[in-house]
Amino acid sequence: MRFVIVIMLLFIVVLEAKMIEYGYASSEELSKQKALENLSKKLEVMARKKGYAPDIYDLDKLPVLAPDYFIRIYRDYYETRIELAKNSLPLYKKRLNELTKEMHLLKESVESIVDEPLRLDMYQKLFSLCTMIDRYNTVLNLVYDMQEKLHTKERRFLQRQMLKLATEIDSKQYALERISGYFKQNRTFCFPLTVFSSQTPSEYGIDFMWKLKKEIHPTNNFSLARYILIGHYDFAENRVVLQLMLLEKKSFDIVRVKTIAFKDDNIRRQSTLPRNYKLEKVLFLGYDKNDFDLYIKSALGSSDLVFEKKKRAKFYLKTKRDGYLFVIGYYNLRQKNIAYLAQLRNAQGNAKFVKPVRRGGYNKIADFEVKPPLGTRSYQLFVVEQMPILPQTKYDPKYRLYTIQTKDLAAFAKKFHSYQLEQKKRYKSIAYSAITFVTLEPEE
Repeated sequence: MRFVIVIMLLFIVVLEAKMIEYGYASSEELSKQKALENLSKKLEVMARKKGYAPDIYDLDKLPVLAPDYFIRIYRDYYETRIELAKNSLPLYKKRLNELTKEMHLLKESVESIVDEPLRLDMYQKLFSLCTMIDRYNTVLNLVYDMQEKLHTKERRFLQRQMLKLATEIDSKQYALERISGYFKQNRTFCFPLTVFSSQTPSEYGIDFMWKLKKEIHPTNNFSLARYILIGHYDFAENRVVLQLMLLEKKSFDIVRVKTIAFKDDNIRRQSTLPRNYKLEKVLFLGYDKNDFDLYIKSALGSSDLVFEKKKRAKFYLKTKRDGYLFVIGYYNLRQKNIAYLAQLRNAQGNAKFVKPVRRGGYNKIADFEVKPPLGTRSYQLFVVEQMPILPQTKYDPKYRLYTIQTKDLAAFAKKFHSYQLEQKKRYKSIAYSAITFVTLEPEE
């Protein structure tokens, strides 16, 4: 009996400790928000390790329902401990039951509908429901180890059906009008759109969100926002399937989802994939090879990131062990692609490329004003326990970067990651992470 009790207690401790994070700030509200962001980042890393990335989008914004907050007040700051424990489980189950019942009712009726516009509307609602269910299921899988299925095949089927019927909405402008009336909540911050299975905004996605912002008049101040609007799209020929999701900023819980399929004859005039699409696929592999967790984020999160010229971009890193950080940077520009070894501090020789980092809180690793050249940028980050082996570089005075000779960024990123993993015995342990973002001219 005593043995059983010990096992049960161990299980509870593991469950509780598994999803605990902290936030520190000058006010109670801000420390709670930072704690939530850190917990969400933890969920994202866990999801990537389990290979959810291709199926679930915006992993850094998964719903966190009814967490427990514990506040400590110090002389100069507030500390918030956030816990996602067993008391939240009934809420997730309740949401899932409601959404699943609604989905089954729609499924039963959609096959009997002959009218194409109505049929398209039903497919759009089903697609939205599948996505909502999958986001709650992902948290159940990660936190409570409940192996609920994801609706990947169903979403692909629904997407094909919507694309077939997409001519019913025959212009981007008409689609914008349909969408804008659905998302007019006050204090909404809009992220640019990304193509499904990517977290880097494309020219098409940025342009679409700029047009939508003119219709719904959101806030441009992320810190004042109550809601965040995120979106993803896919396409075939000149047809688009677009999904927008309104989330509560304080919990990332889903407020509204709208899926719409439409015809866009001008789609070929803009780039629908991000410039680093091939590179991005490589960068976000390999999380399952990490010896410990490594988190990288900006003030706006870690996905769908855009920074305008003359604005400041700040990036923070959190590691579970002390070690040495080094970063490979990538530029995807219109005229040129560049790989480089990032200078992390003022020092001589290779020491300027390596920065000691401490476990625990977030280390600021970059803080810069956005300047030309503008384009798509990526960071590939490594933390190791011993001084690292670095690639050869050559200083480029035009870009003021220590560049690495390569013609294919994706091939180099994959090869370099593999090479670093081969040095694991020398390093003792190694952790890896990545982040991508776009820099551009301000919106006119």
